[in-house]
Amino acid sequence: GIQVADLRGERKTLVIELDEAVANTRLIAAAPDLLAAVKNILSVYADTTSTPNDINDALEAADVAVTKAEG
Repeated sequence: GIQVADLRGERKTLVIELDEAVANTRLIAAAPDLLAAVKNILSVYADTTSTPNDINDALEAADVAVTKAEG
């Protein structure tokens, strides 16, 4: 693959492939959405007044966040 970084030092060598760098960028960009989705799911399940629609909405938001992370 294409290397986007090659950092060589006395004790360590780090090579990052382009595919991995892109995947990491997507995951970092999606992290706030993923965290919000998990918090929302936990809140919905903890709330005894949550309806099935509330649960479906929370799960749908989580699915959107995962799709964003996966690109």
